[in-house]
Order: sequence, then C-alpha cells, then structure tokens
Amino acid sequence: MANVLEELQQTFDLIIIDTSPITIVSDALVLAPQTDGVILVTRFGSSLKERTKQAVEQIRMTRAPIIGAVLNGVSEKKSNYYYYAYK
Repeated sequence: MANVLEELQQTFDLIIIDTSPITIVSDALVLAPQTDGVILVTRFGSSLKERTKQAVEQIRMTRAPIIGAVLNGVSEKKSNYYYYAYK
C-alpha cells in the first residue's frame, strides 16, 4: 500500500482513503501512520460515545494526527439547526 500511496502522491495534491470502521476492522489503523492525518467520521444518533472515544484513542496510538471530524446522518428535523439566508 505504501507504494500505491507514493505513486498517487506524484499525481494528486489530496488523497482521501475511506476505510471500514476503526473499531471493527484494523485497516484504518494500519494505514493511519502512512497518512498526513485522519478525519474521524461518526454517525449522529447511532455511534456510541464510548465507541467513538475508543476510536480516538486507537488513532492516537498510531501517532497519526486527527485533523478533523465529520458528523453524518444529522436530520434537520431532529436537530436544533436553523437555516438563514439573505434574499
């Protein structure tokens, strides 16, 4: 995989690798040290807080920086989010 990443870096400025959930399969933990950083994705309402904490700790053990987070599955109807726009 390191060879593939090196080759991709010759062509692209940004490479995004989507892996299986960290707490289920170790693919992401193996790849993390070969990257510039990790973006943690968690699903609103179904990812348990403890499991998310466990994932963060596992990433930290790889010494790969967590450079961001995505909270997906958020429904506007179920949140306190309000949209405002100028007209």
